[in-house]
Amino acid sequence: MEVTRELRLERLSSKKGTAPIRLTFRWDNRRLRLNSGEVCRPADWSAKLGRVKDKPGTYADLINGTLECWTRAATEAHAAARRVGERWEEERMEAEIRVRYQRLQAEAHGTPAEQLPPLPAVATKPLTLLEQLDRWIEFQAGKVSLRNGKPLTKTYIGRLRNLRQVLATFAQQQHYPLRFDTINADFYAKFQHYQLTVLGNQVNTFGGYVKNLKNFLYWCEERELPVTSKFHHFETPEIYVGADFLTEAELRAWAGVDFTTPAARAYLAAHFTPDPAHPGRPGSGRPAVTLEQHAERIELARDKFLQCAYTALRISDADRMAPEHIQDDILRMDAGKTGIRCLIPFFDDEVFKPVALVRKYAPLGLATCLPKLHTLDDYLPHVQHLAGITRIQVTTRVGRKTFVTLKIFQGVPKAQVMLATGHQTEKSFNRYLGVDEQELLTIYRRTARLGS
Repeated sequence: MEVTRELRLERLSSKKGTAPIRLTFRWDNRRLRLNSGEVCRPADWSAKLGRVKDKPGTYADLINGTLECWTRAATEAHAAARRVGERWEEERMEAEIRVRYQRLQAEAHGTPAEQLPPLPAVATKPLTLLEQLDRWIEFQAGKVSLRNGKPLTKTYIGRLRNLRQVLATFAQQQHYPLRFDTINADFYAKFQHYQLTVLGNQVNTFGGYVKNLKNFLYWCEERELPVTSKFHHFETPEIYVGADFLTEAELRAWAGVDFTTPAARAYLAAHFTPDPAHPGRPGSGRPAVTLEQHAERIELARDKFLQCAYTALRISDADRMAPEHIQDDILRMDAGKTGIRCLIPFFDDEVFKPVALVRKYAPLGLATCLPKLHTLDDYLPHVQHLAGITRIQVTTRVGRKTFVTLKIFQGVPKAQVMLATGHQTEKSFNRYLGVDEQELLTIYRRTARLGS
C-alpha cells in the first residue's frame, strides 16, 4: 500500500487562503482518492514530505496526526487483505480504511473498545476460480521460505503462473466451466485427457500441474472458500525417467579436451573470428574479443562445468566457492537456494579431481577458487562438440547430476551423497540420479554369485 498526500491548490479558498489535503491510496494496480478533512495554507505545506511544516500557528501536530492516522488505517486494511489472500476493490478498501480510521481516532480519544465501530461487511462480487488463483499466486510470491529465510524462487512462481494459463486455455478450448464446484472427478478425467492425449504432454508434466492445483485448493479450503473435497482424491502421478548426466568416459573426455591442438584451434578460428565491421558491442566502447581471449574463456567454461561435476554445486554456488570453504578434505558450503549445509568430499581420485582444478587457478590470487564466466552458456556447446559428446545437451545442471550418478556407481551410499548435494528426501534426490545401463550391468556381474 502506497499513500501519498497532496494539497489541492485548485480548491484554494480565496477567503481563508487554505486548500484541502487529499490522500491517494495505491495498491494492486488500483487507486483510491479520499479527502482527509484537513486544510492547510500553501506556505505551510511541505510537498516533499507530504505534511504540514512544524511552524507556530499551523496546528502541525493535530493535522499531521490525522494524516498519519489515515495512512495507518490504509496500511492495516491492505495487510488484512494480504493475510487472507484477497485483493480488495476500491469500494471494499474505502469502507475498510474509513472504519479503521474511525477506530484509530476513537482509540486516541480513549473510547472503550466495546464502543468502537465494527469493521464493515461490504457486499462484494464472488471471485472466480481463476481470480482466486491469481490471488494465491500473489500470496505465494510474497511468502518467505522457512528453510532458508528467502522468498520463493522465481522459477516456482513462474510454474504457478503457467498453471493459471494452462487452466484458462483448457477451459476455453474444451468448453469446461471452471468453477470451484466443478473441480471434481469429471474435471480430473477431462484435464488428464487434454494434457496426455490432446497436447501429448508427459505424465510428469500432468502430475506437476495437478500437484500445484491441489496446493492452491488446500489454500482455498483453509480460507473456507466454496471448494469441494473431491480434489483430495486427485492423483499426482510421477514416473522416474532418469536424469541427464555424463558417463565416466564422457566426463574424462570433457576434462581431456585440449584447446591447443591444430584441430581445436581451427575450430575456434572458424567459430570465433572477430568481425572487423563490428569491433565491439554497439555503444559499449569495448574492443572485440580476440581469438586468444575466446580460447581462454572456452577453457574456463570447460573447467566451470568440471567444478560443478566434481563438487555437485549449483553454478551459483560454484561461483561463490572460496578457499575458506575447504578444510580437512571437506568442502563445506551452505547452498544458496536452500540454505542447507553441504559436506562435499574434496580430494582427487581417478574420476573426480577438484583439488587439481582449484590448484590450477590458485596463482590468480582470486577471492574465489575459479573465476566467474558470465558467457558460460555460450561456450558449453563448443566444449561439448570438441569433447565428442552427442548423447545429451550439456548444461551446468548436468554437472551436478553427473556427480550424483557417478558417486552412486562408485559405491558411495546414497545417504552420504545426499550430504554433499544437500537433498533431504530421497524423492528429490532421485531426480538427479541418472541411469547407465552398461554400468549397471557391470555392477550386477561384479556382485553376482557364481554357480559351482
